[in-house]
Amino acid sequence: IHTDGSANIKVNGVSTLYPAFNKWAAPIYKESLKAAQIVQKDVIATTNHKNNGTVARGDLTGFNWSKVPTILVETGFLSNPEEDTLLNSPSYRQLLADGISNGIIEYLQKR
Repeated sequence: IHTDGSANIKVNGVSTLYPAFNKWAAPIYKESLKAAQIVQKDVIATTNHKNNGTVARGDLTGFNWSKVPTILVETGFLSNPEEDTLLNSPSYRQLLADGISNGIIEYLQKR
């Protein structure tokens, strides 16, 4: 679980990262993508926030060294003043947690 940032303070929304297909992440690529899609869907459904989709990343060491499916939810942009305020709200953070946990449960049930 992470927050994002941008030089453009107007950028906002939620995305979920997953390992790009490469020689290190090939064994976990398919399941990571599936988990990312499910969790992203559930986070957006729960928060009703802007959907920035799923993003493959080949430059994250934690992804490239992982032996199990892995994802990283970017919960919003601290560089966006409105989103920064939202991310500091306990009730919004609870919605994010609910969406993430719902997605994890759904992913595990579909395995």
